[in-house]
Amino acid sequence: MELLKKYPKLFQWLFLLVAFFTLYFAIDVPETYKFIRGQAEFIKDPNQSTYTLFGAEVRYYAFDVFWRLPPLLGWLPIWINDSLFFLMNDWMPIEFWNEDTQEFKTQPLVLQITRNLTSFITFLIELIREILLGGVETIVAFTSWDWISENSWAKLPGLPWTIVAAGAAILGYKLSGKGLALFAAIVMIYISIFGQWKPSMQTLSFILVAAPLSFIFGLGLGIAAFKSKRVEKALYPILLVMQTMPQYAVLVPAIVLFGVGDHAGVIITMVVAVPPMILLTLLGLRGVSPEVIEAGRMSGCNNLQLMFKVLIPTARRDILIGVNQVIMVCFSMAVISAFIGAKGLGFNLLLALNQLNIGLALEAGLCISLIAILLDKLSLAWANKQTDYFGNLTFFERYKNLFFFSGAILIGIIFAYAGSFYFKEGFNYLYEIPHNKGISTADFWNKGVDWICFKL
Repeated sequence: MELLKKYPKLFQWLFLLVAFFTLYFAIDVPETYKFIRGQAEFIKDPNQSTYTLFGAEVRYYAFDVFWRLPPLLGWLPIWINDSLFFLMNDWMPIEFWNEDTQEFKTQPLVLQITRNLTSFITFLIELIREILLGGVETIVAFTSWDWISENSWAKLPGLPWTIVAAGAAILGYKLSGKGLALFAAIVMIYISIFGQWKPSMQTLSFILVAAPLSFIFGLGLGIAAFKSKRVEKALYPILLVMQTMPQYAVLVPAIVLFGVGDHAGVIITMVVAVPPMILLTLLGLRGVSPEVIEAGRMSGCNNLQLMFKVLIPTARRDILIGVNQVIMVCFSMAVISAFIGAKGLGFNLLLALNQLNIGLALEAGLCISLIAILLDKLSLAWANKQTDYFGNLTFFERYKNLFFFSGAILIGIIFAYAGSFYFKEGFNYLYEIPHNKGISTADFWNKGVDWICFKL
Protein backbone atom coordinates (compact mmCIF):
# COMPACT_ATOMS: atom_id res chain seq x y z
CA MET A 1 0.00 0.00 0.00
CA GLU A 2 2.89 2.34 0.67
CA LEU A 3 4.19 1.78 -2.85
CA LEU A 4 0.70 2.42 -4.24
CA LYS A 5 0.49 5.72 -2.39
CA LYS A 6 4.03 6.67 -3.35
CA TYR A 7 3.71 5.90 -7.09
CA PRO A 8 0.00 6.25 -7.97
CA LYS A 9 0.58 7.26 -11.59
CA LEU A 10 2.76 4.22 -12.26
CA PHE A 11 0.13 1.80 -10.96
CA GLN A 12 -2.58 3.57 -12.98
CA TRP A 13 -0.58 3.07 -16.18
CA LEU A 14 0.10 -0.57 -15.34
CA PHE A 15 -3.61 -1.19 -14.69
CA LEU A 16 -4.58 0.43 -18.00
CA LEU A 17 -2.01 -1.66 -19.90
CA VAL A 18 -3.27 -4.89 -18.31
CA ALA A 19 -6.88 -3.97 -19.11
CA PHE A 20 -5.98 -3.05 -22.70
CA PHE A 21 -4.15 -6.30 -23.49
CA THR A 22 -6.81 -8.36 -21.71
CA LEU A 23 -9.52 -6.91 -23.94
CA TYR A 24 -7.23 -7.08 -26.98
CA PHE A 25 -6.77 -10.84 -26.79
CA ALA A 26 -10.20 -11.69 -25.32
CA ILE A 27 -12.42 -10.25 -28.07
CA ASP A 28 -12.70 -12.13 -31.36
CA VAL A 29 -12.40 -10.41 -34.72
CA PRO A 30 -15.87 -9.69 -36.17
CA GLU A 31 -16.69 -11.36 -39.47
CA THR A 32 -16.61 -9.30 -42.67
CA TYR A 33 -14.82 -6.46 -40.86
CA LYS A 34 -13.14 -4.16 -43.36
CA PHE A 35 -10.15 -2.22 -42.10
CA ILE A 36 -8.93 0.52 -44.37
CA ARG A 37 -5.26 0.18 -45.16
CA GLY A 38 -3.46 3.14 -46.77
CA GLN A 39 -2.12 2.35 -50.21
CA ALA A 40 0.27 4.26 -52.45
CA GLU A 41 -1.61 7.06 -54.15
CA PHE A 42 -2.61 6.58 -57.82
CA ILE A 43 -1.80 2.85 -57.74
CA LYS A 44 -5.08 1.03 -58.23
CA ASP A 45 -5.54 -2.68 -57.73
CA PRO A 46 -8.59 -4.37 -59.32
CA ASN A 47 -8.86 -6.61 -56.25
CA GLN A 48 -9.46 -3.61 -54.00
CA SER A 49 -12.87 -2.32 -53.07
CA THR A 50 -13.57 1.39 -53.34
CA TYR A 51 -16.03 3.93 -52.07
CA THR A 52 -16.32 7.72 -52.06
CA LEU A 53 -15.63 9.72 -48.89
CA PHE A 54 -16.18 13.50 -49.08
CA GLY A 55 -15.70 13.40 -52.82
CA ALA A 56 -12.42 11.41 -52.66
CA GLU A 57 -12.02 7.80 -53.70
CA VAL A 58 -10.84 5.57 -50.84
CA ARG A 59 -9.46 2.09 -51.56
CA TYR A 60 -9.25 -0.69 -49.00
CA TYR A 61 -8.54 -4.39 -48.50
CA ALA A 62 -10.18 -6.75 -46.07
CA PHE A 63 -7.47 -6.44 -43.43
CA ASP A 64 -8.03 -7.91 -39.97
CA VAL A 65 -4.71 -7.58 -38.14
CA PHE A 66 -5.33 -4.11 -36.67
CA TRP A 67 -9.12 -4.23 -36.65
CA ARG A 68 -9.33 -2.95 -33.08
CA LEU A 69 -7.71 0.38 -33.97
CA PRO A 70 -9.96 3.27 -35.03
CA PRO A 71 -10.65 3.18 -38.79
CA LEU A 72 -9.46 6.79 -39.06
CA LEU A 73 -5.90 5.56 -38.54
CA GLY A 74 -6.26 3.47 -41.67
CA TRP A 75 -7.09 6.57 -43.71
CA LEU A 76 -4.11 8.51 -42.37
CA PRO A 77 -1.48 7.31 -44.94
CA ILE A 78 -3.89 8.09 -47.79
CA TRP A 79 -4.55 11.58 -46.41
CA ILE A 80 -0.82 12.24 -46.06
CA ASN A 81 -0.14 11.12 -49.64
CA ASP A 82 -3.01 13.17 -51.01
CA SER A 83 -2.00 16.25 -49.01
CA LEU A 84 1.63 16.10 -50.18
CA PHE A 85 0.57 15.55 -53.77
CA PHE A 86 -1.81 18.52 -53.56
CA LEU A 87 0.84 20.79 -52.00
CA MET A 88 3.54 19.85 -54.51
CA ASN A 89 1.37 19.96 -57.64
CA ASP A 90 -1.80 22.01 -57.20
CA TRP A 91 -1.74 24.37 -54.21
CA MET A 92 -1.32 28.08 -54.90
CA PRO A 93 0.14 28.11 -58.44
CA ILE A 94 2.25 31.24 -59.00
CA GLU A 95 4.16 32.49 -62.03
CA PHE A 96 7.95 32.51 -61.66
CA TRP A 97 10.64 33.72 -64.02
CA ASN A 98 12.68 30.83 -65.44
CA GLU A 99 16.28 31.83 -66.20
CA ASP A 100 16.89 28.82 -68.47
CA THR A 101 13.94 29.37 -70.81
CA GLN A 102 13.81 33.16 -70.29
CA GLU A 103 10.06 33.11 -69.78
CA PHE A 104 7.51 32.94 -67.00
CA LYS A 105 6.52 29.50 -65.76
CA THR A 106 3.62 28.50 -63.52
CA GLN A 107 4.54 26.33 -60.53
CA PRO A 108 2.95 25.61 -57.16
CA LEU A 109 4.38 27.72 -54.36
CA VAL A 110 5.67 24.80 -52.25
CA LEU A 111 7.38 23.21 -55.23
CA GLN A 112 9.08 26.50 -56.10
CA ILE A 113 10.25 27.03 -52.52
CA THR A 114 11.73 23.54 -52.29
CA ARG A 115 13.46 23.94 -55.66
CA ASN A 116 14.96 27.29 -54.63
CA LEU A 117 16.20 25.78 -51.37
CA THR A 118 17.63 22.86 -53.33
CA SER A 119 19.46 25.23 -55.70
CA PHE A 120 20.95 27.22 -52.81
CA ILE A 121 22.25 24.15 -50.96
CA THR A 122 23.58 22.63 -54.19
CA PHE A 123 25.43 25.86 -54.93
CA LEU A 124 27.09 25.83 -51.49
CA ILE A 125 28.15 22.18 -51.90
CA GLU A 126 29.52 22.75 -55.40
CA LEU A 127 31.39 25.89 -54.27
CA ILE A 128 33.27 24.09 -51.48
CA ARG A 129 33.75 20.97 -53.62
CA GLU A 130 35.26 22.95 -56.48
CA ILE A 131 37.56 24.89 -54.13
CA LEU A 132 38.92 21.52 -52.99
CA LEU A 133 38.77 19.57 -56.26
CA GLY A 134 38.26 22.11 -59.04
CA GLY A 135 35.43 22.56 -61.55
CA VAL A 136 33.30 25.05 -63.45
CA GLU A 137 29.81 24.72 -61.95
CA THR A 138 30.27 27.67 -59.58
CA ILE A 139 31.47 29.98 -62.37
CA VAL A 140 28.58 28.84 -64.60
CA ALA A 141 26.16 29.89 -61.84
CA PHE A 142 27.32 33.50 -62.32
CA THR A 143 27.93 33.39 -66.11
CA SER A 144 26.77 30.78 -68.65
CA TRP A 145 27.99 27.67 -70.42
CA ASP A 146 28.50 29.69 -73.60
CA TRP A 147 30.88 32.03 -71.77
CA ILE A 148 32.74 29.04 -70.31
CA SER A 149 33.15 27.48 -73.77
CA GLU A 150 34.58 30.78 -75.07
CA ASN A 151 36.96 31.13 -72.09
CA SER A 152 38.55 27.76 -71.43
CA TRP A 153 40.73 29.22 -68.66
CA ALA A 154 37.66 30.10 -66.54
CA LYS A 155 37.54 27.31 -63.98
CA LEU A 156 38.47 26.77 -60.36
CA PRO A 157 41.70 24.73 -60.35
CA GLY A 158 41.21 23.10 -56.96
CA LEU A 159 43.72 22.76 -54.15
CA PRO A 160 46.54 20.18 -54.35
CA TRP A 161 46.32 17.53 -51.65
CA THR A 162 49.63 18.73 -50.22
CA ILE A 163 48.11 22.13 -49.36
CA VAL A 164 45.05 20.63 -47.67
CA ALA A 165 47.26 18.23 -45.69
CA ALA A 166 49.55 21.09 -44.61
CA GLY A 167 46.54 23.23 -43.64
CA ALA A 168 45.09 20.40 -41.51
CA ALA A 169 48.45 19.91 -39.77
CA ILE A 170 48.85 23.64 -39.06
CA LEU A 171 45.31 23.86 -37.69
CA GLY A 172 45.94 20.84 -35.45
CA TYR A 173 49.15 22.43 -34.17
CA LYS A 174 47.38 25.71 -33.41
CA LEU A 175 44.58 23.99 -31.48
CA SER A 176 46.38 21.25 -29.60
CA GLY A 177 50.08 21.10 -30.41
CA LYS A 178 52.39 18.64 -32.17
CA GLY A 179 50.43 15.45 -31.47
CA LEU A 180 47.25 16.54 -33.21
CA ALA A 181 49.26 18.14 -36.03
CA LEU A 182 51.06 14.85 -36.68
CA PHE A 183 47.80 12.89 -36.60
CA ALA A 184 46.15 15.34 -39.05
CA ALA A 185 49.09 15.04 -41.46
CA ILE A 186 49.05 11.22 -41.28
CA VAL A 187 45.28 11.08 -41.95
CA MET A 188 45.51 13.35 -45.00
CA ILE A 189 48.55 11.54 -46.43
CA TYR A 190 46.87 8.16 -45.88
CA ILE A 191 43.71 9.29 -47.68
CA SER A 192 45.74 10.61 -50.60
CA ILE A 193 48.14 7.70 -51.20
CA PHE A 194 45.29 5.19 -50.97
CA GLY A 195 43.50 6.97 -53.83
CA GLN A 196 40.54 8.13 -51.72
CA TRP A 197 41.18 11.87 -52.08
CA LYS A 198 38.33 12.77 -54.43
CA PRO A 199 35.53 10.91 -52.56
CA SER A 200 36.95 12.15 -49.25
CA MET A 201 36.79 15.77 -50.39
CA GLN A 202 33.25 15.19 -51.71
CA THR A 203 32.25 13.93 -48.26
CA LEU A 204 34.10 16.81 -46.58
CA SER A 205 32.29 19.37 -48.76
CA PHE A 206 29.00 17.72 -47.75
CA ILE A 207 29.97 18.02 -44.05
CA LEU A 208 31.19 21.62 -44.43
CA VAL A 209 27.72 22.63 -45.61
CA ALA A 210 25.56 20.48 -43.31
CA ALA A 211 27.49 21.20 -40.09
CA PRO A 212 27.50 25.05 -40.24
CA LEU A 213 23.82 25.17 -41.26
CA SER A 214 22.93 22.79 -38.42
CA PHE A 215 24.97 24.93 -36.02
CA ILE A 216 23.21 28.15 -37.10
CA PHE A 217 19.71 26.68 -36.84
CA GLY A 218 20.50 24.84 -33.60
CA LEU A 219 22.06 27.89 -31.95
CA GLY A 220 19.17 30.14 -33.01
CA LEU A 221 16.49 27.76 -31.79
CA GLY A 222 18.42 27.09 -28.57
CA ILE A 223 18.59 30.82 -27.84
CA ALA A 224 14.87 31.16 -28.62
CA ALA A 225 14.06 28.28 -26.26
CA PHE A 226 16.22 29.87 -23.54
CA LYS A 227 14.43 33.21 -23.91
CA SER A 228 10.89 31.82 -24.11
CA LYS A 229 9.28 28.98 -22.18
CA ARG A 230 6.59 28.71 -24.84
CA VAL A 231 9.19 28.05 -27.53
CA GLU A 232 10.86 25.46 -25.30
CA LYS A 233 7.55 23.66 -24.67
CA ALA A 234 6.78 23.71 -28.39
CA LEU A 235 10.24 22.39 -29.33
CA TYR A 236 10.45 19.69 -26.66
CA PRO A 237 8.09 17.10 -28.24
CA ILE A 238 9.55 17.81 -31.69
CA LEU A 239 13.06 17.21 -30.38
CA LEU A 240 11.96 13.95 -28.74
CA VAL A 241 10.48 12.72 -32.01
CA MET A 242 13.50 13.80 -34.06
CA GLN A 243 15.95 12.13 -31.68
CA THR A 244 14.05 8.84 -31.45
CA MET A 245 12.95 8.60 -35.09
CA PRO A 246 14.96 6.04 -37.13
CA GLN A 247 17.30 7.89 -39.46
CA TYR A 248 16.11 5.95 -42.50
CA ALA A 249 12.55 7.20 -41.89
CA VAL A 250 13.60 10.70 -42.96
CA LEU A 251 14.67 9.56 -46.44
CA VAL A 252 11.22 9.24 -48.03
CA PRO A 253 9.90 12.73 -47.10
CA ALA A 254 13.22 14.22 -48.25
CA ILE A 255 12.92 12.50 -51.64
CA VAL A 256 9.32 13.66 -52.06
CA LEU A 257 10.05 17.29 -51.17
CA PHE A 258 13.61 17.79 -52.41
CA GLY A 259 14.44 15.00 -54.85
CA VAL A 260 17.70 13.04 -54.74
CA GLY A 261 21.29 14.22 -54.55
CA ASP A 262 23.72 15.88 -52.18
CA HIS A 263 21.25 18.64 -51.31
CA ALA A 264 18.67 16.15 -50.04
CA GLY A 265 21.41 14.48 -47.98
CA VAL A 266 22.29 17.82 -46.39
CA ILE A 267 18.64 18.44 -45.46
CA ILE A 268 18.08 15.05 -43.80
CA THR A 269 21.43 15.44 -42.03
CA MET A 270 20.27 18.77 -40.62
CA VAL A 271 17.05 17.16 -39.40
CA VAL A 272 19.12 14.70 -37.36
CA ALA A 273 21.95 17.08 -36.35
CA VAL A 274 19.98 20.14 -35.17
CA PRO A 275 18.39 18.57 -32.00
CA PRO A 276 21.66 17.94 -30.09
CA MET A 277 22.83 21.45 -30.95
CA ILE A 278 19.59 22.93 -29.55
CA LEU A 279 19.80 20.90 -26.34
CA LEU A 280 23.47 21.65 -25.69
CA THR A 281 22.96 25.36 -26.41
CA LEU A 282 20.08 25.40 -23.94
CA LEU A 283 22.15 23.48 -21.38
CA GLY A 284 25.08 25.87 -21.72
CA LEU A 285 23.00 29.03 -21.43
CA ARG A 286 21.17 27.71 -18.39
CA GLY A 287 24.49 26.88 -16.77
CA VAL A 288 25.59 30.51 -16.70
CA SER A 289 25.59 31.68 -13.09
CA PRO A 290 23.20 34.49 -12.06
CA GLU A 291 26.19 36.51 -10.80
CA VAL A 292 27.64 36.67 -14.33
CA ILE A 293 24.28 37.78 -15.75
CA GLU A 294 23.92 40.42 -13.04
CA ALA A 295 27.44 41.69 -13.71
CA GLY A 296 26.56 42.07 -17.38
CA ARG A 297 23.44 44.04 -16.59
CA MET A 298 25.35 46.26 -14.17
CA SER A 299 27.83 47.00 -16.95
CA GLY A 300 25.01 48.50 -19.00
CA CYS A 301 24.40 45.63 -21.49
CA ASN A 302 21.10 45.55 -23.31
CA ASN A 303 19.44 42.21 -24.06
CA LEU A 304 21.32 41.69 -27.35
CA GLN A 305 24.70 42.58 -25.85
CA LEU A 306 23.98 40.42 -22.80
CA MET A 307 23.30 37.43 -25.04
CA PHE A 308 26.22 37.74 -27.46
CA LYS A 309 28.86 39.30 -25.22
CA VAL A 310 28.11 37.65 -21.87
CA LEU A 311 25.92 34.53 -22.06
CA ILE A 312 27.23 32.88 -25.24
CA PRO A 313 30.94 33.48 -24.44
CA THR A 314 30.38 32.09 -20.93
CA ALA A 315 28.59 29.02 -22.34
CA ARG A 316 31.19 28.67 -25.10
CA ARG A 317 32.44 25.24 -24.04
CA ASP A 318 29.00 23.60 -23.99
CA ILE A 319 28.09 25.22 -27.31
CA LEU A 320 31.32 24.01 -28.95
CA ILE A 321 30.69 20.51 -27.62
CA GLY A 322 27.36 20.84 -29.43
CA VAL A 323 29.34 21.63 -32.59
CA ASN A 324 31.34 18.46 -31.98
CA GLN A 325 28.14 16.43 -31.71
CA VAL A 326 26.81 18.03 -34.90
CA ILE A 327 29.96 16.98 -36.79
CA MET A 328 29.72 13.42 -35.51
CA VAL A 329 26.05 13.17 -36.49
CA CYS A 330 26.88 14.54 -39.95
CA PHE A 331 29.46 11.80 -40.45
CA SER A 332 27.04 9.16 -39.21
CA MET A 333 24.64 10.32 -41.95
CA ALA A 334 27.30 10.24 -44.69
CA VAL A 335 26.55 6.60 -45.56
CA ILE A 336 22.77 6.87 -45.08
CA SER A 337 22.67 9.92 -47.37
CA ALA A 338 24.26 7.79 -50.10
CA PHE A 339 20.92 5.96 -50.38
CA ILE A 340 19.43 9.13 -51.87
CA GLY A 341 22.34 10.05 -54.15
CA ALA A 342 24.88 11.88 -51.95
CA LYS A 343 28.37 11.52 -53.43
CA GLY A 344 31.55 10.70 -51.57
CA LEU A 345 32.90 7.94 -49.39
CA GLY A 346 29.43 6.88 -48.29
CA PHE A 347 28.38 6.22 -51.88
CA ASN A 348 31.60 4.23 -52.55
CA LEU A 349 31.00 2.23 -49.38
CA LEU A 350 27.41 1.48 -50.38
CA LEU A 351 28.49 0.48 -53.89
CA ALA A 352 31.22 -1.82 -52.55
CA LEU A 353 28.80 -3.50 -50.14
CA ASN A 354 26.28 -4.04 -52.96
CA GLN A 355 29.06 -5.76 -54.92
CA LEU A 356 30.17 -7.74 -51.82
CA ASN A 357 33.62 -6.18 -52.24
CA ILE A 358 34.64 -6.21 -48.59
CA GLY A 359 38.12 -4.82 -49.27
CA LEU A 360 36.92 -1.64 -50.99
CA ALA A 361 34.18 -1.21 -48.39
CA LEU A 362 36.77 -1.49 -45.62
CA GLU A 363 39.02 1.13 -47.24
CA ALA A 364 36.14 3.60 -47.68
CA GLY A 365 34.83 2.95 -44.16
CA LEU A 366 38.31 3.42 -42.68
CA CYS A 367 38.65 6.80 -44.44
CA ILE A 368 35.27 7.89 -43.04
CA SER A 369 36.37 6.85 -39.56
CA LEU A 370 39.73 8.64 -39.80
CA ILE A 371 38.20 11.91 -41.02
CA ALA A 372 35.51 11.70 -38.33
CA ILE A 373 38.13 11.11 -35.61
CA LEU A 374 40.25 13.99 -36.92
CA LEU A 375 37.35 16.45 -36.94
CA ASP A 376 36.26 15.17 -33.53
CA LYS A 377 39.72 15.88 -32.09
CA LEU A 378 39.90 19.29 -33.77
CA SER A 379 36.48 20.39 -32.55
CA LEU A 380 37.12 19.16 -28.98
CA ALA A 381 40.49 20.94 -28.95
CA TRP A 382 38.73 24.10 -30.13
CA ALA A 383 36.14 23.74 -27.35
CA ASN A 384 38.81 23.25 -24.66
CA LYS A 385 41.26 25.88 -25.90
CA GLN A 386 41.52 28.92 -23.67
CA THR A 387 42.27 32.32 -25.18
CA ASP A 388 45.09 34.26 -23.54
CA TYR A 389 43.80 37.82 -23.48
CA PHE A 390 46.78 39.16 -21.52
CA GLY A 391 49.65 37.70 -23.55
CA ASN A 392 52.08 40.29 -24.88
CA LEU A 393 52.66 38.73 -28.30
CA THR A 394 54.50 40.19 -31.24
CA PHE A 395 52.89 40.54 -34.66
CA PHE A 396 54.66 37.42 -35.96
CA GLU A 397 53.76 35.34 -32.88
CA ARG A 398 50.12 36.34 -33.20
CA TYR A 399 49.86 35.48 -36.92
CA LYS A 400 52.60 32.89 -37.36
CA ASN A 401 50.19 30.09 -38.29
CA LEU A 402 48.72 32.26 -41.03
CA PHE A 403 52.23 32.89 -42.36
CA PHE A 404 53.00 29.16 -42.25
CA PHE A 405 49.82 28.34 -44.15
CA SER A 406 50.60 31.01 -46.77
CA GLY A 407 54.02 29.44 -47.20
CA ALA A 408 52.44 25.98 -47.48
CA ILE A 409 50.13 27.25 -50.23
CA LEU A 410 53.08 28.68 -52.17
CA ILE A 411 55.18 25.53 -51.79
CA GLY A 412 52.22 23.28 -52.66
CA ILE A 413 51.52 25.24 -55.85
CA ILE A 414 55.20 25.03 -56.84
CA PHE A 415 55.27 21.27 -56.21
CA ALA A 416 52.04 20.71 -58.14
CA TYR A 417 53.35 22.78 -61.07
CA ALA A 418 56.66 20.87 -61.08
CA GLY A 419 54.77 17.58 -60.90
CA SER A 420 52.90 18.41 -64.12
CA PHE A 421 56.29 18.24 -65.92
CA TYR A 422 57.82 15.36 -63.98
CA PHE A 423 54.96 12.83 -64.17
CA LYS A 424 54.43 11.82 -67.79
CA GLU A 425 51.51 9.36 -67.35
CA GLY A 426 48.84 12.06 -67.47
CA PHE A 427 48.40 12.03 -63.66
CA ASN A 428 50.02 14.62 -61.41
CA TYR A 429 50.59 12.77 -58.16
CA LEU A 430 51.54 16.00 -56.39
CA TYR A 431 48.12 17.43 -57.23
CA GLU A 432 45.79 14.45 -56.80
CA ILE A 433 46.34 10.70 -56.74
CA PRO A 434 43.53 8.98 -58.71
CA HIS A 435 41.72 6.05 -57.16
CA ASN A 436 43.06 3.50 -59.66
CA LYS A 437 46.66 4.72 -59.13
CA GLY A 438 46.73 4.71 -55.35
CA ILE A 439 47.74 1.91 -53.01
CA SER A 440 44.96 -0.60 -52.37
CA THR A 441 44.65 -3.41 -49.86
CA ALA A 442 41.26 -4.54 -51.19
CA ASP A 443 42.59 -7.80 -52.69
CA PHE A 444 44.28 -8.73 -49.41
CA TRP A 445 41.09 -8.28 -47.41
CA ASN A 446 38.95 -10.02 -50.03
CA LYS A 447 41.28 -13.03 -50.04
CA GLY A 448 41.13 -13.08 -46.24
CA VAL A 449 37.31 -13.10 -46.34
CA ASP A 450 37.34 -15.88 -48.96
CA TRP A 451 39.74 -17.94 -46.82
CA ILE A 452 37.49 -17.52 -43.77
CA CYS A 453 34.39 -18.49 -45.75
CA PHE A 454 35.80 -21.53 -47.55
CA LYS A 455 38.59 -22.82 -45.30
CA LEU A 456 37.12 -22.49 -41.81
